[in-house]
Amino acid sequence: MNDNGGTLVQQNIWTTFAKAEIRCPSSKKLPYNIIQDIFALTPAKNDSSNEILFYGIFTSQWPESLGKSAVCVFRMNDIKAVFTGGYLKFNKDTQRWNRETRQDLRPGTCEQKTDNTIFELKDIYLMDSFIRPVGHKPILESYEHLYTKITVQRVKAANMKTYIILFLLTASGSFHKVVMEDGEIRFNETIQLFTEPQPVTNLLLSAEKASGEKRVMKSRLL
Repeated sequence: MNDNGGTLVQQNIWTTFAKAEIRCPSSKKLPYNIIQDIFALTPAKNDSSNEILFYGIFTSQWPESLGKSAVCVFRMNDIKAVFTGGYLKFNKDTQRWNRETRQDLRPGTCEQKTDNTIFELKDIYLMDSFIRPVGHKPILESYEHLYTKITVQRVKAANMKTYIILFLLTASGSFHKVVMEDGEIRFNETIQLFTEPQPVTNLLLSAEKASGEKRVMKSRLL
């Protein structure tokens, strides 16, 4: 919001940006590195907006993990912390990323900067730290199913405990419902949606039927 551009050619038209790597570790050597879908779970009542959780489905480009997928969770606070850290600068001669030591070069603070400074910032946009998931590991890792879509719901059951429900779609069109408590799987259900396997392109949770889901939770978790 503070990027007002330069003094001449790039006046009022230049906007800097920054990005950070998100990692979803694998039980194998190489991490899951391709995001298939992501869902933002809003904070519980009276919680800060910084308590937003992002549930992401990840797959891998590496041959040893093809056909496998995982679900990792990220906190908004952890994401913000990474973006307050240092930056890496890309060296075009060596084709390597090096830590940027200059403190006056930071994306997002380019008001009243010269055109030369803004030109330098084009090579400074990657944070030097990566975003780690909650617990530094996936909450769910599947070696049999390739997950494609995710929706998440927070539910308080009759025993007054709060559970997280993951609704997952697979590449073949099956529907998985996973109930979690404190990061541990409590219940897992698989539903084949169609007689003939086929992919489903969208998954939407109906808020109007949330009360019905809670009634089901009462009977299954008591």
